[in-house]
Amino acid sequence: MTAEEVNEYAIGLFRTGKWSLIRPENLSSQAALFVIFGAFDGYTEQSVKLIGAVLGDMDRVFPRCINGLPMFHAIQPVHEDDWAKIVERVRKLEEAEKIALET
Repeated sequence: MTAEEVNEYAIGLFRTGKWSLIRPENLSSQAALFVIFGAFDGYTEQSVKLIGAVLGDMDRVFPRCINGLPMFHAIQPVHEDDWAKIVERVRKLEEAEKIALET
């Protein structure tokens, strides 16, 4: 992922334009529908282990939800190294907002 893409995802998560759908520890239990419909076709077991998160864009949701959670038309798997960069960037944005609101 390029630095611009990391920034785009971090800002999207910070502003809740994108949601983190699935964390790696819950991938097998929460990704059942994605797997059934072939979202990970072509991925090897090793490449699935490198997924840091699966993101969904709030602009691509169905009009209904399940248990209050959105159902996405499309998802974006994010490599674990890129996910770590995104999380770090979101934390910096949160800190900057906190500082800006304090002054």
